[in-house]
Amino acid sequence: MNDIDFYKFVYQKSAGSNGRFAITLEVGQYSNDYDLALVDASNKTILTAQSYKQAGFRKNKIIRVPANTLINNTTYYVKIVPKTIGSPTSTGYTRLRVLTPNYLHCE
Repeated sequence: MNDIDFYKFVYQKSAGSNGRFAITLEVGQYSNDYDLALVDASNKTILTAQSYKQAGFRKNKIIRVPANTLINNTTYYVKIVPKTIGSPTSTGYTRLRVLTPNYLHCE
Protein backbone atom coordinates (compact mmCIF):
# COMPACT_ATOMS: atom_id res chain seq x y z
CA MET A 1 0.00 0.00 0.00
CA ASN A 2 2.77 2.40 -0.94
CA ASP A 3 0.82 3.91 -3.81
CA ILE A 4 0.06 7.32 -2.27
CA ASP A 5 -1.08 10.05 -4.66
CA PHE A 6 -0.65 13.78 -4.04
CA TYR A 7 -2.33 16.54 -6.03
CA LYS A 8 -0.84 19.98 -5.52
CA PHE A 9 -2.75 23.25 -5.70
CA VAL A 10 -2.29 26.85 -4.61
CA TYR A 11 -5.33 28.13 -2.77
CA GLN A 12 -6.49 31.50 -4.09
CA LYS A 13 -9.62 32.95 -2.60
CA SER A 14 -11.71 34.82 -5.14
CA ALA A 15 -13.08 38.30 -4.46
CA GLY A 16 -16.38 38.15 -2.62
CA SER A 17 -15.92 34.49 -1.72
CA ASN A 18 -15.80 33.20 1.83
CA GLY A 19 -13.54 30.34 0.76
CA ARG A 20 -15.90 27.38 1.14
CA PHE A 21 -15.55 24.47 -1.24
CA ALA A 22 -15.45 20.67 -1.28
CA ILE A 23 -13.12 18.04 -2.67
CA THR A 24 -14.69 14.74 -3.73
CA LEU A 25 -13.22 11.39 -4.68
CA GLU A 26 -15.50 9.06 -6.61
CA VAL A 27 -14.61 5.39 -6.32
CA GLY A 28 -16.02 2.72 -8.65
CA GLN A 29 -18.03 -0.24 -7.40
CA TYR A 30 -15.14 -2.70 -7.81
CA SER A 31 -12.35 -0.40 -6.69
CA ASN A 32 -10.15 -0.31 -3.64
CA ASP A 33 -11.10 1.79 -0.62
CA TYR A 34 -9.18 5.05 -0.07
CA ASP A 35 -8.49 7.65 2.58
CA LEU A 36 -8.65 11.26 1.38
CA ALA A 37 -7.03 14.17 3.21
CA LEU A 38 -6.14 17.80 2.68
CA VAL A 39 -2.56 18.40 3.86
CA ASP A 40 -0.16 21.32 3.94
CA ALA A 41 3.34 21.48 2.44
CA SER A 42 4.81 19.69 5.49
CA ASN A 43 2.27 16.83 5.08
CA LYS A 44 0.33 17.97 8.19
CA THR A 45 -3.33 16.98 7.91
CA ILE A 46 -5.68 19.96 7.71
CA LEU A 47 -8.94 18.06 7.05
CA THR A 48 -9.96 14.45 6.44
CA ALA A 49 -12.76 13.06 4.32
CA GLN A 50 -16.10 11.52 5.20
CA SER A 51 -17.77 8.78 3.17
CA TYR A 52 -20.89 9.32 1.07
CA LYS A 53 -22.89 7.19 -1.35
CA GLN A 54 -23.82 7.91 -4.94
CA ALA A 55 -25.54 5.69 -7.51
CA GLY A 56 -23.04 3.47 -9.33
CA PHE A 57 -20.22 4.24 -6.92
CA ARG A 58 -19.21 3.08 -3.47
CA LYS A 59 -16.74 4.22 -0.86
CA ASN A 60 -16.87 7.81 -2.13
CA LYS A 61 -15.17 10.47 -0.02
CA ILE A 62 -15.77 14.18 0.52
CA ILE A 63 -13.80 16.89 2.30
CA ARG A 64 -15.90 19.95 3.09
CA VAL A 65 -13.62 22.95 3.50
CA PRO A 66 -15.32 25.53 5.76
CA ALA A 67 -15.04 29.28 5.23
CA ASN A 68 -11.71 30.88 6.14
CA THR A 69 -9.94 27.55 6.79
CA LEU A 70 -7.10 27.93 4.29
CA ILE A 71 -4.52 30.68 3.90
CA ASN A 72 -4.67 32.62 0.64
CA ASN A 73 -1.83 32.04 -1.89
CA THR A 74 -0.62 28.97 0.02
CA THR A 75 0.26 25.54 -1.41
CA TYR A 76 -1.82 22.56 -0.27
CA TYR A 77 -2.09 18.94 -1.36
CA VAL A 78 -4.92 16.48 -1.72
CA LYS A 79 -3.56 13.16 -0.43
CA ILE A 80 -5.09 9.86 -1.55
CA VAL A 81 -4.03 6.70 0.28
CA PRO A 82 -5.36 3.20 -0.48
CA LYS A 83 -6.89 1.60 2.63
CA THR A 84 -7.12 -1.86 1.13
CA ILE A 85 -5.60 -3.82 -1.66
CA GLY A 86 -8.34 -4.78 -4.10
CA SER A 87 -8.48 -7.72 -6.42
CA PRO A 88 -6.09 -7.72 -9.38
CA THR A 89 -9.02 -6.81 -11.64
CA SER A 90 -10.13 -3.84 -9.53
CA THR A 91 -9.60 -0.31 -10.72
CA GLY A 92 -8.47 2.83 -8.95
CA TYR A 93 -10.55 5.85 -8.13
CA THR A 94 -12.69 7.26 -10.90
CA ARG A 95 -12.64 11.03 -10.42
CA LEU A 96 -11.24 13.70 -8.13
CA ARG A 97 -13.21 16.98 -8.20
CA VAL A 98 -13.36 20.37 -6.53
CA LEU A 99 -16.88 21.68 -6.00
CA THR A 100 -17.61 25.36 -5.42
CA PRO A 101 -20.32 26.61 -3.03
CA ASN A 102 -22.67 27.40 -5.93
CA TYR A 103 -22.42 23.82 -7.16
CA LEU A 104 -22.92 22.46 -3.65
CA HIS A 105 -25.86 24.81 -2.99
CA CYS A 106 -24.22 25.98 0.23
CA GLU A 107 -25.64 28.88 2.20
